[in-house]
Amino acid sequence: MREAARDSDKDVRRAAVLALGSVADADDDATMDTLVRVLYRDKDDACQHVAAIAIGRIGHDRGESALKHAYTKGNRVMQPFAAIGLGLYSRHEGKARASALILRELKDRANADLRASLAIAVGLSGNQNGAPVLREIAADRGNPALRGHAAIAIGLLGDGALGAPILRKMLVDVKSPDVQREVALGLGMLGDREAVKLLIGLVEDGGSVYVQGSAAMALGRIGGAEAGAALLGLLRDENRPDVARAMAGVGLGLVLDRSEGKRLASIGADPNWYLFTPTVHELLTIL
Repeated sequence: MREAARDSDKDVRRAAVLALGSVADADDDATMDTLVRVLYRDKDDACQHVAAIAIGRIGHDRGESALKHAYTKGNRVMQPFAAIGLGLYSRHEGKARASALILRELKDRANADLRASLAIAVGLSGNQNGAPVLREIAADRGNPALRGHAAIAIGLLGDGALGAPILRKMLVDVKSPDVQREVALGLGMLGDREAVKLLIGLVEDGGSVYVQGSAAMALGRIGGAEAGAALLGLLRDENRPDVARAMAGVGLGLVLDRSEGKRLASIGADPNWYLFTPTVHELLTIL
């Protein structure tokens, strides 16, 4: 795979880098050399981007400096990927200090698109010091897309006690389907049982298949008798739209899945993002 990362075909290089990020160990110096070379020198932007993600995933000791350099010196297209890489990197044991940069940048930056990536990076990092910042962004009536990313990040951090009430309020107040979808996923990650009735309403009539699917996924992750009964009732009700019934079936699968959705999520964990098959694309619209 390291040899394939030098292939003349950019699609082959990209796939090889993604694979290396999935299988390499933190002490694999040769793979780290390969990924750093791609990060700094590859002529294809997408190859550089996935190299940042791969470096974050393997957690090599040289990863922090490489990713910080890519973030601080990279262009506006590279920065979001380097930030996500830093978030993933800081999850490794003994690497938590890498999260300091992304949290500081989340506080200080003005660009909403970059802040959205930084919010997800903070959520991935597990740095609980970022929770107040994420809650502030989610509660603010500013950029809807940024608020949606903050909702996902709150779910990733597991900030249930203080974060869940903010997300429930967003689910009622914000009518954007894209934001509702993100908030539903955040609530699902938090396992917030107080959101069950709100989520049932979105599965029944969420306005779009994406909102309905996210609400069903959230109910499935939350689980419990009330969520299961509601989803089963929707599935059986032939007067409901077919899409709503289909999404209820997805949610029921999660209620019954003792791996908490890991089987389904694993499908989307390591694909070549630029070469989706129709089946993978369909699954990811549910995820």
